[in-house]
Amino acid sequence: MPFTLIHPVAVLPLARKPLVPSALVAGALAPDLPYFVSLQWFGGDYNLTKTHEASSVLWFDPIIALGLFGVFHLVARRPLLALLPPSVTSRLPVPAGRPNPLAVFASLVIGAATHVGWDAACDAFGYGLSARLNLLSDLVGGALLVAWLWRWWRTTEPKPGSQVLPARYRMVIGSALVVVAGLAGLVSMVRNVSEIGLSFGVLAAGDYAARSFVIAAITALAAGFAVYCLAFQFRARIG
Repeated sequence: MPFTLIHPVAVLPLARKPLVPSALVAGALAPDLPYFVSLQWFGGDYNLTKTHEASSVLWFDPIIALGLFGVFHLVARRPLLALLPPSVTSRLPVPAGRPNPLAVFASLVIGAATHVGWDAACDAFGYGLSARLNLLSDLVGGALLVAWLWRWWRTTEPKPGSQVLPARYRMVIGSALVVVAGLAGLVSMVRNVSEIGLSFGVLAAGDYAARSFVIAAITALAAGFAVYCLAFQFRARIG
């Protein structure tokens, strides 16, 4: 399977009205959520296999994506913007108000469909070739994402008035999140790889090591960011 954070590149050409960009991204990320959060409480078979079934694109994945969409807009958006540099936030579009529910649902489904379809295309040729296709798609997708971000940066005029945390706070919080994520990823990688060694070959061990690091790092980063978001919201409420 291609790397989770590369999947949003597939919805970039669709990120325009009437679709909702943040819902497209939520849909594109949703099928991989069981990598980072267990869904066993929801049901015994609600796992990665379930989220990557074609039928789940129409119901289960949009439910997960709707949760991500809601958490982003209700809890995480303001704290995230406050943590970004002013040079970034000043280029972001102003929210256009409450989106159309049908447009949100369609965007969630389309985003999930791009994810499941991309994974299915890469995994259709057996482990050996599929592993290479996944790596190739990660590299190409990453390059396209960087190119899109660079073009967005160059062509978007900054606007005054963006409010962010003071630079020293942003540096401390950002550094703490990176350190926590890196340590969690390193511990997970060392522990998991030491258990299997090279019994499945160097390529498989390397792939397993990378996935162990990334999954643990993203999980720890999300947990740390959640703590920051709650602290930010609490501070905003008490003034």
